Amino acid sequence: MASIYDPRGHISPFTIRARLLFQEACILGCSWDDRLPSELETKWQRWFAELPDLAGIKVPRCFKSMERQADTAKLTVHTFTDASAHATSAVSYVQAAYPDGFVKVSLAFAKARATPIKKVTIPKLELRGAVLGLRNSKVVSQALAIPVAEHVFWTDSLNAVYWVRSHAKNFTSDVACRVGEIQADTKASQWRHVPGVLNPADFPSRGMKVLDLVGRHTWWCRPDFLTRPEAEWPLVELATPPQLPGELKKKPCMTFASQVTPSRLDPATYSTWERLTRVTAWCLRFVQNARRQTATVTRGETHVDTANTSAPLVYVRLASGHKPRSVVTVPVLTAAEVAGAERHWFAQAQLSVYPATLKRLRAGEELPPSDPLYRLNAVLDAMLHPALMVVNGQLKHAVNLPVGVRQPVILPQRHRVTTLLIQREDDLCCHGVGTQHLLSNLRQRFWIVHEAFLLAFSRFIKRRGTPSIMVSDNGTNFTAAERELREASEAIDRTQVSRKFAHEGIEWRFNPP
Repeated sequence: MASIYDPRGHISPFTIRARLLFQEACILGCSWDDRLPSELETKWQRWFAELPDLAGIKVPRCFKSMERQADTAKLTVHTFTDASAHATSAVSYVQAAYPDGFVKVSLAFAKARATPIKKVTIPKLELRGAVLGLRNSKVVSQALAIPVAEHVFWTDSLNAVYWVRSHAKNFTSDVACRVGEIQADTKASQWRHVPGVLNPADFPSRGMKVLDLVGRHTWWCRPDFLTRPEAEWPLVELATPPQLPGELKKKPCMTFASQVTPSRLDPATYSTWERLTRVTAWCLRFVQNARRQTATVTRGETHVDTANTSAPLVYVRLASGHKPRSVVTVPVLTAAEVAGAERHWFAQAQLSVYPATLKRLRAGEELPPSDPLYRLNAVLDAMLHPALMVVNGQLKHAVNLPVGVRQPVILPQRHRVTTLLIQREDDLCCHGVGTQHLLSNLRQRFWIVHEAFLLAFSRFIKRRGTPSIMVSDNGTNFTAAERELREASEAIDRTQVSRKFAHEGIEWRFNPP
């Protein structure tokens, strides 16, 4: 191999085969005086037999057109890189573009290296090929006085392009070091993607016979697209980054073991929805301000903010000697804060009744038929914070309807949060509407999970009127319906004595089985 003089790598697709054979001999543990295994010896003999064919290779030395004025040509270096399981390679071409539109492209420099004996993934080998291409370009740049900033780099690896266009600190150390070397001398816009069938660096990365190399126009002259306008060059945009979780730097995650204590906010201790949500909103504001480390002190109807007058408030006592900076009026709760408190309790209600369903949805799993929310086609609405389970029915396509109607928030029936919501809605309606109107208003935003019979019975009384006594057997769905109606009626009657809704109750009588 040392007897072959090829400083510019013109025949690197041929010489790389010898390097790979030498590496194979080293892997087998052959010493200098040992006879090679018969199979490996045959490969060497075939390679040596091709040496006389090298006499048929002739390389033009001039990179510019002999028929045109030399100083009018604009020179650009195009470097192609590739990698396989056997070798990494890089090849540089000099493109001479003339004012009349004529373009000449010539092979300038090429190099190929055998891959390490240690197993390396193909994406990482492609990145090593990109580094090899950068170093080759520096050699050509120094010889022809063409700045590296005016070079164009091509690779058929989307992974390599993604790495070069990303921050090096996001990746593991081996990837980050090579990406950092590339980004130190080039811009991300200089790196382009080329299809593998158009990449001339593919030849030295896989090896070729001399006779195949002699007539390979793509290797000696150029890829044909380099003679066309830049608008016709290959263009591939990265719509989504490649999935390379093993190459991303792992972020440290700290886990603390602590005893979970019940929340001091219990909806069962509040008589109205407004009081529960407002107290919760104040508590959430306190938590948010404590994280911002804002110090304020109350003075009658005003307070003093020592950090930022535009920030929300935290009420603390200042030690003596600490003078506040400014005095501002205490603001009231905003609509966004109250809405956040409401979403907090919706999430708590869903978590307390449907923990298994939430776990499946957060893991991206489909709900089994046995799940209580399977028929509702429940999904997580990531646009809400915290994410809430909503009904994913056909109404989601009705863009003319409000979002709450299209995908109402799912609430469990037997929960204090749901009871307080029903009471609040009844208060807003001035207690002068029927049950159906009340449910209709609630369904503008919520879907309260009922038994199937309740919905059928609701349609029945719309057609036939509201009965005062219902007689049926002891079917499980009927007993559940009676219990739900009774519990709902009792929940409202406790705070709404003599209201019209109490007079719409239905007595259920069950015949013995």
